Amino acid sequence: MYERLKAIMVDVLLLESGRVRPDATLEQAGVDSLTVVELSLVLSQHHGIEISDDELIELDTVADIAALMEQRTPPPASPADGRGGAVAAAPPQAQVRR
Repeated sequence: MYERLKAIMVDVLLLESGRVRPDATLEQAGVDSLTVVELSLVLSQHHGIEISDDELIELDTVADIAALMEQRTPPPASPADGRGGAVAAAPPQAQVRR
């Protein structure tokens, strides 16, 4: 997940690649309050990961963000339901007596 986050931070948010390290604090990585808001929006709109800017600003390091992304990443879509996750079996049809 760290590599995915780094790609977002460097390619989308235009932070310096050398500053974005797992052990870097948000400040060391070049993340300011505006960047936190932008990151929250990118994660939500383009990756389906819901993390508020308030939650992000409370984290200490880039690795902490990656860990929270891992926790919040929705399950992959399943062909059975198109959304992901398990699909409950349909109840058997009741037999009609004539």
